[in-house]
Amino acid sequence: MVFSFWKLLIFFLRSMQIYLLKIPTLDDFLDNLERMKVFIHESQHSIFDVKNKGQVASALAKVVVQYLAEKEFGQKALLFSSTANGKPFIESLPDFCFNISHSKDFIAIAIDRKAVGIDVETLRDYKPLVAKRFFHENEYCFLESLSHEKQDVFFTQIWTLKESYVKFTGLGIANNFSNFSIILDSDEVKIEGKKHLSVYFKHYVLSDSVFVSVCATSSSFPSEVIELSFPSLIIDGDF
Repeated sequence: MVFSFWKLLIFFLRSMQIYLLKIPTLDDFLDNLERMKVFIHESQHSIFDVKNKGQVASALAKVVVQYLAEKEFGQKALLFSSTANGKPFIESLPDFCFNISHSKDFIAIAIDRKAVGIDVETLRDYKPLVAKRFFHENEYCFLESLSHEKQDVFFTQIWTLKESYVKFTGLGIANNFSNFSIILDSDEVKIEGKKHLSVYFKHYVLSDSVFVSVCATSSSFPSEVIELSFPSLIIDGDF
């Protein structure tokens, strides 16, 4: 498949983009199904066989990624594939790197020219047993040292930062989640541990206590997250 030289050039000159979208209800999603199907290759329409909010989030995230790819390159219905560890990519656009995350109510998407990882969560209650089991010992000790009113915030922040890293690597949470430690040093985030990659992090706290963390090979992060609206996308005719 051949893409416009100028479209490719503009894409490579553009910095990373981060998007947030509130997950619509199952009924709202199904009511607009036909508009969205044009963005996904017919052979992959099984993603629209949704029965719950989690499946809606997974399908809608791919629709939005395809929508963004079409805006950049003018091509519809590109084939999605995934690595052995389940990290999705578009076969014909190896330099159009993206990562998807969804929580109970939100979808977050990062688009970049190189590998990127993203995680989104709403504020989570601090659970010492979870932290002790999944986090590095240094992270657990740090959380235990905090006052009660700070533990939820830092627990959520560290969780999303760690998730963004394992999603950046494509190895997932099952691969030694406790073998590396996130160090929160003022406004800078660092990583320590065995065989960790050289990466940069950015953490955003949005309205409704939404936490978004991104991991990438460059420190050129956007200053803000672009918040999309499903109703607006439908009403404006973008879908």
